[in-house]
Amino acid sequence: MLTKLDVAWGLLVNYTTNMRYYLFKSNSGSKPKVIFDLKDRRVEPYYFLMIYSFHEAGFHVVLRHDFMFIANIRKSGHFLFKLPNLTIRFNVSKDINPEDIIITDKEGWYSKNKAQKNIHISFDVYSSKPKHQFFTTIPFFMSPDQYIYGYFRAIKTLRNSEKKMKVFFSGNQNKTSYDNSIFQDFFNLMSRIEVLDTLKNTLTPNEILIIDEKSKWTLMEDSFQNKFVLNQWSWSHDDSENLDARVPNEKWLNVLSESHFFLATPGIRMPLCFNVTEAMSVGTIPIIQYPHYYNPPLQDMVNCIVFKNQEDLMIKMRFVLTLNNVIINVLKNNVTDYYDKHLQLHCLPNRIRKINNEKVTLLINAEQVSYLAHLE
Repeated sequence: MLTKLDVAWGLLVNYTTNMRYYLFKSNSGSKPKVIFDLKDRRVEPYYFLMIYSFHEAGFHVVLRHDFMFIANIRKSGHFLFKLPNLTIRFNVSKDINPEDIIITDKEGWYSKNKAQKNIHISFDVYSSKPKHQFFTTIPFFMSPDQYIYGYFRAIKTLRNSEKKMKVFFSGNQNKTSYDNSIFQDFFNLMSRIEVLDTLKNTLTPNEILIIDEKSKWTLMEDSFQNKFVLNQWSWSHDDSENLDARVPNEKWLNVLSESHFFLATPGIRMPLCFNVTEAMSVGTIPIIQYPHYYNPPLQDMVNCIVFKNQEDLMIKMRFVLTLNNVIINVLKNNVTDYYDKHLQLHCLPNRIRKINNEKVTLLINAEQVSYLAHLE
């Protein structure tokens, strides 16, 4: 068991690592400024995506120094400190300009400043009514690794990939993690395990292909699979299965682009998953039970296929397996259009700029954190 001294030492080492990345990177010229004053250490992937979206949109990013926040940024967050247009400052209030944007998760608003926009973060995305009149939501981007390693830069080329299968799903299928009762009790949705078990127990061998061994991927090279192709694997700290059959991260977007449709299933504690956005980025059409969790909502037979329950899932899956390429191409074009307009990195800064008010609430869907915020 870790002692308090072990934890303190680990934080110091991590803080030093992040600051070393920052001090030894190169900086480039002046740009519009966005100032982040953050403290919440539970939502690192989502804060990474938020900050990175402004950086890629051409902003100079200023991060207010906070030892505990920096010391707790791990994994993908390390990459932030290598960004060429990021500056860390102990005092961010001295040189706020009229064109600047301030974003904070701390109590209250920044007051008596000259900033163009004063953004306060809220995780309460599930309330029926926003607590502030002027609000927007952060787009549900791809997973951080797609940006860190630059895989996302290939999406427009991948939209022209040759198709090898009709419907595809791959993702962690650990039953302990992905059969959470929260989906039935709170969201009124089927869990990932419920969705997949329904299909595995009902589809015929002519309608489903399960890839649970690495060697079975060769079947994709022989002929087009007009089936639901399930890449079956699971991972946890205690037990894992078929990891050798899993699609490697560097090939993930490529494989997604080789399917006409992607089966959207919930994550561990919330419906939204990075893999649906990743599928849409390459023109792969989602089959989904929760289109209303996107902003704006996805539309049935426009940019997705919607199923409502277990019975409807089977109806829609078999319907999709019979769809012709004319209809599929219309749906695909609508999907890429939706992604380009609403899920690209620059979409968050654009949304904020369009709100004609100084004070704005930014809603972030952050798994368990958002669920707990709703209960408060």
